[in-house]
Parts: sequence; structure tokens; C-alpha cells
Amino acid sequence: MTHFSNGIKELRDIVEKKGPQEADQHPVKEKCLKELSSAMSPNNPTNIKVYYTSVSGSREVKKRQFEVTHILDANQVKYELVDISISENLLQEMRQKAGNPCAIPPQIFNGDDYCGVRENV
Repeated sequence: MTHFSNGIKELRDIVEKKGPQEADQHPVKEKCLKELSSAMSPNNPTNIKVYYTSVSGSREVKKRQFEVTHILDANQVKYELVDISISENLLQEMRQKAGNPCAIPPQIFNGDDYCGVRENV
């Protein structure tokens, strides 16, 4: 998923520098959408899980969570939100699946397959 992660980072940079309209027209958007679509199981459209927190004091975490859900919603990608703030077990599950004991939300998974670190998305 390296290309997907790099594409999202590039798209985010375009939004920050030139605005969302420019990013919406950028060719890297299509590349990212194709990667995401191919990652989804056709038999289970809610196979995508986004681990997030509804309780965060970090603006950066809130911003990144918004970016991820906004991109998925804008492109009509179905996903399930998993709120790690309701259970320590969910936090540990997210970190274990990500292979990083310090992982912070949002984290995206296709079933049990890790789709990349949020810092790169």
C-alpha cells in the first residue's frame, strides 16, 4: 500500500497548498481511489475499518480522522468506524493489527490487512 499512502500524502499537500478544488481535479486522486477500490473486498463492502477516537485533545488527530472519513465519504466508500476510546481492548487490537505498539488513530484496515500508517496517509 505504499503507493496509496504516498498518493494520499501528495493529495493532502495539494489541499494544504492550493486548496481542495485543486486536489479534487488532480490525477493522483484517481490513483488513490483505484488503490482503495482494489483493496476492498467485493463481497463485503464494509470490510474497510477505520479505527478512530471520539475523545481526543489533539487537533492533529481530529484533522487526520476528518481527512480519512471525508475522502471515503466523498467517494462513497463504505466503511465501519471503530471507536477505540470506548475500550482499552480496541486500542490494543488496533495497535496489534498495525504492528505498532504506539500507533495512534486513525488507522485503516481492509479486514485484518493493514492499509498503512496514518502519518503517511
